[in-house]
Amino acid sequence: MKEIRMQEERERRLLAQGGDEREPELSAVLIQQNYRGFISRKKTNQMRAEELIFIGMAPPPAKSKEEDPLVKEAEVKIRRKRIQAQYEDDYRKSLVDLDREVFDTEGPDMKEEMMDQLRDWYIKYREREGKFPDFPPEEEEEPTAEELAAAAAGDGKDAKKDPKKDAKKGKGAEELEPPPPPPPFFVNRLKDSFQEWSDKWMHRDETTNFAQKHDAELVKQMVRPDVELRVRDEVNAAIAAELQNLEAAMERDLKAKKVKGAKKGKKGKKGKKGKKGKKGKAGKKGKKQPKDPTADKSLEFLYRQLVNDGIVQKADKVCIKDYIGGYEFLGAAQDKLAEADPTRLPDPSIAQIRAAVTEFCVLPLGSQAVKEHAPLNTYINPKTNQPTPKNATPVLLFGSHGTGKKMLAHAVANETGANLFNLTPSNTDGKYPGKKALEMVHTVLKVAKALAPSVVWIDEVEGVFKSGKVKGGGDPPNRIAKHLKILLEGKGKKQAALLEPTDRVLIIGTSCKPQFCDKAKDYNNFKDFFRKIVYLPRPDYHARQMLWMAALKRMGVEDPNFDEVQTLSRISEFYSSGSIVNVVKRTLTTRRVERLPRKPFSINELIGPLAKEEPIYVNTDQELRGWYHKTLNIQKPGTAAAEPKKEKGKGKKKK
Repeated sequence: MKEIRMQEERERRLLAQGGDEREPELSAVLIQQNYRGFISRKKTNQMRAEELIFIGMAPPPAKSKEEDPLVKEAEVKIRRKRIQAQYEDDYRKSLVDLDREVFDTEGPDMKEEMMDQLRDWYIKYREREGKFPDFPPEEEEEPTAEELAAAAAGDGKDAKKDPKKDAKKGKGAEELEPPPPPPPFFVNRLKDSFQEWSDKWMHRDETTNFAQKHDAELVKQMVRPDVELRVRDEVNAAIAAELQNLEAAMERDLKAKKVKGAKKGKKGKKGKKGKKGKKGKAGKKGKKQPKDPTADKSLEFLYRQLVNDGIVQKADKVCIKDYIGGYEFLGAAQDKLAEADPTRLPDPSIAQIRAAVTEFCVLPLGSQAVKEHAPLNTYINPKTNQPTPKNATPVLLFGSHGTGKKMLAHAVANETGANLFNLTPSNTDGKYPGKKALEMVHTVLKVAKALAPSVVWIDEVEGVFKSGKVKGGGDPPNRIAKHLKILLEGKGKKQAALLEPTDRVLIIGTSCKPQFCDKAKDYNNFKDFFRKIVYLPRPDYHARQMLWMAALKRMGVEDPNFDEVQTLSRISEFYSSGSIVNVVKRTLTTRRVERLPRKPFSINELIGPLAKEEPIYVNTDQELRGWYHKTLNIQKPGTAAAEPKKEKGKGKKKK
């Protein structure tokens, strides 16, 4: 009854409004109109979004992990590396198996051929000389390339000592010779590799070897020289025993035939006594090695002691590629502007800094051949105009706070698998006090040399070279400067250096206030110690944009809004790379990342934490750039060089 009353009430209201109930057909038309309008608007919005993406006005939609090409590329790379490792194991096993097979199958033929050749040789020698030869014959050692170069240099020096030519030449008439070209070590290796490729692989058909597995015939060619050497050792031992037996038999025959002349024979057998050579004069004594204060301690004990003192530290798991940034595409145009005004020299780009650190730090530490032959560890000596090696190749990384100096030092140690020794004054304060500073520096360099490759990192390095006393007590930071210089460069002709140019030890100094070495003596010592100086400026707009995108994606934001990131890059102009990374880490905490599906991330969340970071002030940046230009002898056109101020009481002659 209630439903009937409600239906009647509904019909009464419709009649009062002046209409009646709509028919089902009319209702279906209205529904169809609304549905078609919805579908049309949806297609139009979709077409508009696609057009915006096509013209670059909107970011592309985020793809799932199954459809993401980067994820697929990573999976393919992992699978390819797994297959390569499997093929590498098969290749290593085949080297052993085929080496044994070649030795068993071809070894007897090689041995027989070598025996015939050697027998024919000593028979002809016996017919010609009347005795059997000494076996194996002594071979003269061929001089190495370095010995030949030294001999040539010595001849050149002797040739220059011509009194007639020296008389003709006046003072200052002789110009400095240009530095010689680098040694052709790597060029020769490239030529050999190209020749090997031309002979072995250039005309080789690999269409049937789709899996790129090893070829058994090529492996046999590789192991055949080693097999020949082993067979030759066996043949030499057999021929030596055979010659010894023949000599003994010949001596017995001679004794039987010459019984009467036995005494003369005995005298003949005695070799003539060689004349005693005159005792030569005692050679000049070489440089003494530095005194070792830890000679009675083992290397393991010294390493454990450095670990307990916190000097040996574990390098952070960072890489050179984590120093994010790109190229300076306007650098060539800015270089042209710098020709007229050198002070407008553009700052090095992030890509140039990565390349410089790789060349000067990573490559010499990672390869002994590069350390010995590449001219990366040398500098042009202004006195001789010749490339001069520098022990431990000290490299200075300087820039404002947060520009990535510490990260690059740890990245070098991590990339090369080197030991990291931290000689920062704040880290060594209170350790090895007083005169034990020499023991600390000597122990670090001794262990670093023995356990190469090694990185010796000194942060706040400007304090090490700044003279004067330190306020507030504690060990002065400059207590290790004198010992470092002596152990690296030696002490004149009396004492040799502890390290050599071929030792894979690198000293990295980092500083955010190098201009504090303001005294002329301190500045010259600081600059002369670090022959490789790399300036780390604050990131430019392109580098900040790449850094914001990489930091957000690393913390879990899959698709940041590109337009908002551009705005963020613009307002973070005076902030360092470290400040940007810290802001992202503080904002995207673990709890915030877990809530991303429910509450999407907004760039506005980064504005507040960014405002709390300390920016790089303009005057600080100008001071660093001024010190950088000073080390490069860059001045404004029309200005004279500013001479360093002399200390009071010096430079005045007494009347």
